[in-house]
Amino acid sequence: MKELIFLSVMFFACGNSDDTPEKLFVKRIQTYDTTVEWYYHSLVGGTTAEIIVIYVGDQMDTVCQATNISDIKLNKNKILEVYFDGPPVKYNKRQNINNNILGVDIIIDSTSVHREYLRTFELN
Repeated sequence: MKELIFLSVMFFACGNSDDTPEKLFVKRIQTYDTTVEWYYHSLVGGTTAEIIVIYVGDQMDTVCQATNISDIKLNKNKILEVYFDGPPVKYNKRQNINNNILGVDIIIDSTSVHREYLRTFELN
């Protein structure tokens, strides 16, 4: 009987009636008709894949899922710049990213580490 009560408590404590995990936002950018969200779902593991999603009007598409995103920028000309620490990867597997999604041009910058290294010289 104690085992049944324990299992029932664990089910209700750990169970979630909504299967969609909560979005933990890193950054959200919105222009007139375009919204870009950069988020992740969990803090449980040491490394969690982050997701970049773009909304244009009532359409939505995923730009990428990666573990080495360092920043995103969206300008008014519908150009999304995505910065990575090295090539885009998800758990050490290289990711291919389209250069246009929903009419938004995607520019990939994989030199973030090098750019930050060069900035240290500018500050000194």
